Amino acid sequence: MSAATTTKLRQIVVEAIFRRKRLFLFLVLSIMAAVLAFTFLIPRQYKSEAKLIVQNVREAAPLSATAPVHQTTRNEVSESEINSEADLLQSPMIAHMAVGAPTGGVQTHHAQQEINRLSHHLKVDPVHQTSLINLSYTAQTPDQANRELQRVIDSYFEARAGHSMGTGAADFFNGQLEKAKRQLDADQQALTDYGLKHDISELDDEKKLQLARVSSLQDQIAQIDSQLAMQRTRRAQQAEQLQNTPARSRGLERSITNQYSQERLNTSLVDLENRRAELVRRYAPSDRQILELDDKIANTKLAISDAASKPAAETATEVNPVYQQLSSAVAMSEGEVSGSQAQRAVLQHQFDQAQNRLDELERATTDVNALKRNLDQARTDYALYAQRKADAHISAELDKMKIFDVSLVQPPYSTGEPVRPRPLLYAVTGLVFAFLFATLVVVYLDTSSGYFYTPGQLDNLTGTRTLATLADAHTAPHAEEINALEYRRLLYGIHKAMQQRRLDPHGSSILPMVDTPHGEWPRGVIAQEAYVIAVTSSVRGEGVSYITEHLAHEAARQFGSQVAVVDMREMLRRFEADGNLRFGFALQEPGNYWVLANENDRNSSWREIGSRGNFAARLCPWIDRAREEMDLILLDCPSNVESTLGSEVEPCVDGYVAVVSAGYTRKASVDQLTATLSDRRVPVLGYLLNRRTYPVPRWLHRLI
Repeated sequence: MSAATTTKLRQIVVEAIFRRKRLFLFLVLSIMAAVLAFTFLIPRQYKSEAKLIVQNVREAAPLSATAPVHQTTRNEVSESEINSEADLLQSPMIAHMAVGAPTGGVQTHHAQQEINRLSHHLKVDPVHQTSLINLSYTAQTPDQANRELQRVIDSYFEARAGHSMGTGAADFFNGQLEKAKRQLDADQQALTDYGLKHDISELDDEKKLQLARVSSLQDQIAQIDSQLAMQRTRRAQQAEQLQNTPARSRGLERSITNQYSQERLNTSLVDLENRRAELVRRYAPSDRQILELDDKIANTKLAISDAASKPAAETATEVNPVYQQLSSAVAMSEGEVSGSQAQRAVLQHQFDQAQNRLDELERATTDVNALKRNLDQARTDYALYAQRKADAHISAELDKMKIFDVSLVQPPYSTGEPVRPRPLLYAVTGLVFAFLFATLVVVYLDTSSGYFYTPGQLDNLTGTRTLATLADAHTAPHAEEINALEYRRLLYGIHKAMQQRRLDPHGSSILPMVDTPHGEWPRGVIAQEAYVIAVTSSVRGEGVSYITEHLAHEAARQFGSQVAVVDMREMLRRFEADGNLRFGFALQEPGNYWVLANENDRNSSWREIGSRGNFAARLCPWIDRAREEMDLILLDCPSNVESTLGSEVEPCVDGYVAVVSAGYTRKASVDQLTATLSDRRVPVLGYLLNRRTYPVPRWLHRLI
């Protein structure tokens, strides 16, 4: 199925306006007339304007028992402060005061009307990113607007003066100040009594001093411990050295050599060596005598060595001085250790006393801090109430002088020019609204009327693209040129659909429509077998016969061959009269196409095609014989509501073309026709929109 044409929104809107231009103009003119009547009938309104500025001229001290805060005057005003003043100006209390009504109780009907009127005409607008507040009031005269606005401003300042901190606040804070003074004295006395009882003058200073004393004693004890350890170590080393040192030491030592013994031993050695030399000459070296001499010689040499290495010595001893010094040092170390131990004991006693005092001060810290907190709170309260008392006196004096944070910088002023009505603004607004409203109305009526006006609307309903669109010959300019092109597009679409049908005989019941360049029928293309196309519609009067004749004329001109138009109503009527299908074709000279004729219409161009029997049973053989004579056969079938003849010719035709008249055929009728033809074996080649009107001028239609 080919894609449906999408109609642009601007085309729908413009065509709806031009199609229903009378209704559109009526709605626009009616609305503009109502706007003009409203503009000239409403009473004139004048506006009076004034300006207030919010400044930090005075700081309002809060009536609370919080700690006093140093207040400084701020140059900038917060947005919340400006909004608060604007809300106060629009409050019901100001309206009551401005109209002179009591602020409490039930208001009278007249007073309530005055309050509502004032609230309605009063406008309060804070200026963005500034400290200004614009006031405006509308009334029927400039003087009345100025007076009413001035009453509102006076009521506002009166309300500010009446609801600020008054003189009664000073008396209140004076009483609180006396109570705070008595509490301060009581807390001061309690702290003094506690210090006398526990011998504490200044807890923090005493804790610091005691902590410093404890630290100093700890350092001294640590120093004594290290000194005592050093002394004990030195004493132990000296005792050990004393134990290892002899009490006496050697004095004079004299050594004497063994010269006599050495001389005798040397003489004996020479004798032994001589004897051995003699024996060696006579005996072998391993002889017993030689071996004995060798032993004697060795012993003699050993004796000579001992005599040389161990001379005779003479030694004299005396008292050891080192031993005496060590004995004195050990005795001195014993005295030092005893003194250091005594000193450490004294320091330890002092440390214990200092630590006990520090612990006592730590235990008293909680009580002293509590007493100090009470004293500090009493002092804070006393200073707070003293400050609040002074602020109350200052505020009362400022209220008497009407000095507030809000001041009037521009008194009520009116230009004398009415602010309502505004003819130009009302006219432009009314014209825009009129155009929008009228456009919505005509578009709604055009889209919800149940009729077709454009190919896009028909495409949306059928789901397939319209084959051709024929312009209404009575209203559309250049209708003949437009329709000639559309007829060619229709013929080309039929030809393409039938070609695809032959290539795909089992295709869908709705064949796709293929666009052709410029919508022209390809010249010289003649079907090998004549196409039989049934042209029908959903209701009577949609121009099926007219379209069939003109389509045959265009096909004959394009083919240059045989094209026949068969009026199925006439054929059925003649069959019912004669009981046979012996009909022929006669050439229609102006159109150069063939139409149904009988024997009475015989002429030189007569072609007879006959078949006898039942109409429905004999129609297909008759059409088959007609295919042999013609190249294209168009069956002019009655509408779907007139007769079922369009459905009965299904076995004999190759496809259907449904005609829909723009602005004449309802959507329900097209739905019924689509449902009827979709159940047939023969496909619907497409839809043709007839009598299309173009209410939009041609130049504008090109633009949209």
